[in-house]
Amino acid sequence: MTSTLAPVANIRSFASKVRTLNPEDDGFDDLEVLGKLVSEAKIVGVGEGAHFVTEFGMARARISRFLIERCGFTHIALELGRCEALKLSSWVNGEGSESDLSAYAGPLTIGLYGRFLRWLRYFNVSNSRAVQIVGPDLPNTLTIWDDLVFLRTYLSGVDPDVLATLSEAEGMGERIQGQSAVQAAGAWLSMSRSDRDALSSRLTRLFLRMQSLKSLYLESASLTEYEDALVHLESASCTVQMLESMSDLFEGKAVPGDTSVRDFHAATTLLKLCSRLPPESRIVLVAHNNHIQKTPVSFSGELTAYPAGHFLSKALGVGYKSLAVTHTDKSVPEMNFPAPDSVVGFVAEMLSLENAPVGSVERALMESQLDSDLTITNLRMEGAAVLGFDRMRSQSAYIVTSLHDAFDAIFSVPKVSLEPDLPF
Repeated sequence: MTSTLAPVANIRSFASKVRTLNPEDDGFDDLEVLGKLVSEAKIVGVGEGAHFVTEFGMARARISRFLIERCGFTHIALELGRCEALKLSSWVNGEGSESDLSAYAGPLTIGLYGRFLRWLRYFNVSNSRAVQIVGPDLPNTLTIWDDLVFLRTYLSGVDPDVLATLSEAEGMGERIQGQSAVQAAGAWLSMSRSDRDALSSRLTRLFLRMQSLKSLYLESASLTEYEDALVHLESASCTVQMLESMSDLFEGKAVPGDTSVRDFHAATTLLKLCSRLPPESRIVLVAHNNHIQKTPVSFSGELTAYPAGHFLSKALGVGYKSLAVTHTDKSVPEMNFPAPDSVVGFVAEMLSLENAPVGSVERALMESQLDSDLTITNLRMEGAAVLGFDRMRSQSAYIVTSLHDAFDAIFSVPKVSLEPDLPF
């Protein structure tokens, strides 16, 4: 894609400075630009350009507090599965002590969201109206056992004749172990092709049976219980497909766009949740930039996935907004694997970056001497399309897309640092 970047000085007309990252600061005048931007939104995606960054966690906490207190948002959706979120919700709402987080969340969840979660717990216990956590995503460990346990409880009451099929799936599913997708993918690859195909087949059979016998199931349980069980079965099925996609990637047989299954599941699950919540409910989706953007994700010219933000935008129109979070520093945390001694199978280390290329929002901020400031660039202001940004940092690489089409605003921080309390 050829950059159509206008003179970089123009970004000053669309960028406003932000005073602080501190989520405990309750002066929100510097974030008011976001209020008008999200006025019609049912769901707002708040991103990050890389995992395990201290400053991104603080930025997302402060932005979320603004959306909750000033704009009436009621729920926080994270890159977690439903079972993970249900367990974590107890701690976020005050159960246990502040130091007990590891009893409610795995090391990867703590690495991804530890700073944000600690802020959210403090916010909830300090306010009369607690914000609820939801998990519309696949399990971030890419394991399926918790979903199958939930499914067994449900099917035991409505369709015991199919438990033998579920038992066969459980026998194979419990072999997918690990604290991260890296480890789960390794476990998946260690299974024989026949067992992998058999597990997929059993889950497909259960899914089709649940759909076709819906009327029978509703004779024994409520519609809500049926829909919840179906979400868990869909999660298990999509997780297996993600593992298969990852194995293809590791073996050099990746199919372009194959990982869209994860984002489609997250988006459709989130939309189903919206339909069940009170009409005034509004959700902040806190996820990586690549999941909240509206345009397809591609690297080196090859389609990686259609992200959750794409499906949410198609479904909600102006009811979905996306706020990317990036940085103008010279290095960034990156994941290196394999790391056999790590509890998650990888380590996060700071990696030096090459100079930001022409066409990137980071380059424009640097050349406009805004790279030492906290800024919000409003891409919905009249005339913002002329900026022509066509790339932005993503981990240690660059995502190439029309940023005007992908996001509604871009929050930038001048410095990034590796989270000091990573449990791996």
